[in-house]
Amino acid sequence: MSVARGGDRCTARCWYSRLSVLLVLTLDDPSKLDGQPRMAGSRRRLFSTWSVIDFARASGFVLVATWSTELVSSLWLDELGTYWVISDSFSETWKRAWEFQGQSPLTYEFMWVWKQIVGGQSDAALRLLPVLFGLGSLALVFSIVKRLSGRESAWIAIAVAVSIPELTYLTVSLRPYPFGFFFFVLSTRLLIVFVDSPRRIVGVAYAVTSAAAIWSAYYFVFGFASHVLFVGARRREGADLPWLGFIPWVGLGGALVVPLLSQIASLRDRSSSLQFLDTPGWGAALSTFIPLGLAVSVVLVGFWIGLPNLRRAHAASSFVLFGSLAVLPSLFLYAATVLTDLALWTVRYRMPYLLGFSVLVALLIGSYGLQRDRKIALIATMFIGLTLHGGNPLGQDWRGAISFARANVASDGLVIVSSGFVEARSIEALEDRDFAAFLAAPLSRYEVGQQVLLAPSLPAEQSYPYILKEVNRLHPSEVGIVYVAGSATSYEALSLYLADVGYELSDDLFLGERIAVLIFRQP
Repeated sequence: MSVARGGDRCTARCWYSRLSVLLVLTLDDPSKLDGQPRMAGSRRRLFSTWSVIDFARASGFVLVATWSTELVSSLWLDELGTYWVISDSFSETWKRAWEFQGQSPLTYEFMWVWKQIVGGQSDAALRLLPVLFGLGSLALVFSIVKRLSGRESAWIAIAVAVSIPELTYLTVSLRPYPFGFFFFVLSTRLLIVFVDSPRRIVGVAYAVTSAAAIWSAYYFVFGFASHVLFVGARRREGADLPWLGFIPWVGLGGALVVPLLSQIASLRDRSSSLQFLDTPGWGAALSTFIPLGLAVSVVLVGFWIGLPNLRRAHAASSFVLFGSLAVLPSLFLYAATVLTDLALWTVRYRMPYLLGFSVLVALLIGSYGLQRDRKIALIATMFIGLTLHGGNPLGQDWRGAISFARANVASDGLVIVSSGFVEARSIEALEDRDFAAFLAAPLSRYEVGQQVLLAPSLPAEQSYPYILKEVNRLHPSEVGIVYVAGSATSYEALSLYLADVGYELSDDLFLGERIAVLIFRQP
């Protein structure tokens, strides 16, 4: 590519140098910009002597350190469901996980043991176990990329991974996600070893860790199609692995997950009560099939640097594995969402794509020949990753909300809690003693001293008669409403009705867009 200007020809690299001068000033020795020597006393910029590894490692450490803000925050709704599951005996944990959760009991038992160790007094202490698994996943990602492409690309992969906000809140979460992600990444690491050295012990380990990933969260099954594609690609590159040497271990992994089929069938039976997201259109889903940050950064950096300068340093099978992981889990889940009643379209169920995205970007950035180009590509990708995503969309300060209600409602008052769980769309569920205990999970962690009424997640005309019947029966002097965003119960409309029957709004607290607490008192 060239552009005529005043009789001179400016190549793509020329335009790249002009357009990216500000970035280069912060990354490279200014004396190298135009090829002319500078004065001996010229001051070098902070990053002028930093290698790509230095920058990626420092960025990764800084971003991992930001996990502490998630670590100490209040448990959000699904985490509170986890806490309720693990709050009693080991056997009760198994029973509750099987009956009330959408994942198998395996990881809940891990968390039950951890709760016995740390005592369960601190939200941060409870989350330390998932954090350890999350850090273990990053270590495995580093090991995978170092084996495929070297140490520099491995650090790039870590920097890119921790620039994805979804990875932060999913790995600092008292949920099965970090456990499933760890086992999935571990199985991918074992697969890469097995293809090059097909030993029986590695095959068994691959089957067991693959099954453990699906046992942790069954939707990880959508990532294993990429494993099959990788084996096929490596065979085309000359790997001495017949299909009959791989299929038995796939069969063993499949046999280990057969007991999960009964739970999946039960989820299918109650699918109507579990739908909390609509099926997205193709436009909304496209950015997950072709991750937007990756597409933009590759296009821009490719334009600046010039694609002819790419050095093809990686085997095609690596791009097959991680490119398909960046796309296929989302594609399969989208198809399953369209074809079934389980409309659960959220990043939590497409988590394998985070591995594919991070490593694919690292391989692409590592393909640029000049260190300065790799620095700029890394900065562009991290910037896009951090700005195009909205951070943690699940933040809910239940701890602050319950504390505010407890402190501001009289002892003979009533605290109305919007359950937040989708199963609360049935008044019958609220009146069922066992199921109501699950729907009141937030109160198992953050106790309310007053009388409590769970509000159904139903339209006003269905929920008000139930709520107001209880208010009239109890005649509380004060009413506090803890409202969870996303519930069908409109706290504004309910507030107006309470005002009409003699309660005046005296105080309120809005904790972001997720939680609202309103206190009503009789004049």
